[in-house]
Amino acid sequence: MTEVLRKPLILLLGVTIGVCIGLVACFILRPHVPMRDSPPDFDQTSTPPEFVPNDTFSATPIDVNTLIDIADPSVRRRTLYISLGTMEDQRAIDFLRDSLNVEELKTSYPVQNLLFAELAINDPHAALEVLSNVRYSLWEPFLNILSTNWSVTKPEEALIAFSALEEPWKSRAIQGVLQSQKSLSLQDLEEIADSFELTDQLSKWQYETELANVIDDPRQAYTLTLEAELSDFQKQNYLSDITNHWCRQEGEQEIRSMLALVYDVFANVWHLWNPIIERIARDDPAGAWGQLLTMPLEVQKLFSNAVVAAWVESDPDAAFQAITVPEYIASMEPYELLLPLRTWSQAISDHILEHVELVPDDYQISVVNYAIEYLAHGSPPTEVLELLEQLKQRGINVLEATNVFVREWSRTDPRASVEWAM
Repeated sequence: MTEVLRKPLILLLGVTIGVCIGLVACFILRPHVPMRDSPPDFDQTSTPPEFVPNDTFSATPIDVNTLIDIADPSVRRRTLYISLGTMEDQRAIDFLRDSLNVEELKTSYPVQNLLFAELAINDPHAALEVLSNVRYSLWEPFLNILSTNWSVTKPEEALIAFSALEEPWKSRAIQGVLQSQKSLSLQDLEEIADSFELTDQLSKWQYETELANVIDDPRQAYTLTLEAELSDFQKQNYLSDITNHWCRQEGEQEIRSMLALVYDVFANVWHLWNPIIERIARDDPAGAWGQLLTMPLEVQKLFSNAVVAAWVESDPDAAFQAITVPEYIASMEPYELLLPLRTWSQAISDHILEHVELVPDDYQISVVNYAIEYLAHGSPPTEVLELLEQLKQRGINVLEATNVFVREWSRTDPRASVEWAM
């Protein structure tokens, strides 16, 4: 029995020894492969997943078109950085200039962006010089890149350089610098602004910062804008932005409350609210008109022309019918009705002959005068004279309209107007 058990044990021991010897031999004889501490990365001799020629990753810089043709963003970025590492400063600038001459493609912008960012970091003055020659569509993104990077390293130097730019780029660049100085107190920023004569830019930046915090509350946003130290032109632009934001939020369901808020906030600055009412009414002028008629008569008189101005852009006939309803005419003083009629007559001036008989008799001459005055600014004189003659044949008194036309005509061609009059 002992002999029987001994034989399998000897056999097992022999097999085990044989396997161990084989493993040792394989380890000793196999080719040596260095171990990696991390996953493999592309180097200058490796082949990326996307086929790229070997010289793409060589020490010789590739040309811009070859770089842009690389579809894989990560491969394109790595290739760019490797190429930049082999270039001298001037060659890198020339490389960027070459990229700006490439036709606008989906892949050209990322390359230009990366190149300009590198230049902005290493030589902001050179980046500013390049910026002055780029196409308009690249100005804003490139200026943002430059102001962001320059303001981190040398903000005062950036402010001096940006102060020489033309508007609106000057203000945008300077505000970018100011916005990056979050560690500075308001007093520090005011001292910087005073030393560089940038008080206006600082005030504008402060206003925009505050506006961003209240933009969802139109009453606060409008009040802040009206009280800001801005020109009326600047206020109009910001008020337009606030209104667009408000309309996107509220839609067409809150027109009456929107009109009421504008009336309340802008009671003393009527010259600024006209574009706001036009924007509120633009998406649904008929609905806006219906809501306006439910409001006090004083509000109707103030806002009616702005709503009509939005309405005639899409449906002048419907606008005309609304303002010539007998009940509405009766509620208005004659001079109050003339303003929306003027807006309508200018919108349909090319077709005044077909519409003039629809106008109430008391307003026909005024409507014709408005239409002729509007046409005099852009229509050939012969066409306007012919229209005046046709209106006269319809029995319309065109004496005043003719005088209006000749007055406008004499400003552009005095000799021809005098010869016609004689």
